[in-house]
Order: sequence, then structure tokens, then C-alpha cells
Amino acid sequence: MELIAGCRNARELSQLHQFLQQIKVLPIDANISWRAHQLMDSFFLSHGLLIPDALIAATALELGLTLCTRNLRHFQMIGNLEVFRPY
Repeated sequence: MELIAGCRNARELSQLHQFLQQIKVLPIDANISWRAHQLMDSFFLSHGLLIPDALIAATALELGLTLCTRNLRHFQMIGNLEVFRPY
């Protein structure tokens, strides 16, 4: 959903659909939820971190994954998070 929200037109959405065929969707568990809570506590007031982005970042952090997004600025304040802009 984060990537869809970053699409500006049908061409980008089509490119995204091709990219997403390579992606595995991961469930949110208790550890991810707790990490998202910690991120919100740390970055909501100072950087405006929102719940969906906190959950996305927490999932990547808990599972040791790279977060793929076009909205790099939403995550730049999370120092130990590896972020990649896929297109």
C-alpha cells in the first residue's frame, strides 16, 4: 500500500505491479507491533511518523529487511533502518 500511494500515474502503477510480483507479503506479529509502538513514541511528535509508516518500518527492522519505498523522507529519521527507492 505504501508503494501504491507513491504512484503518480497509471504507468508507475503498472511498473509497481510488475515489481510486486517478486514481493512476499508479511504478517504483523506482536514483536512488530511493539516495535511500531516504540517508533511512534520516538518519532511521532518530532517527525510526524504515522501509524502505517511505523508498522512498515517496524516490520523491516524486526525481520532484518530493506524497506522499499518512494517516500524516503517518511523514514529518514530511523537511523538503523535500511531504505531503498525501487524506481
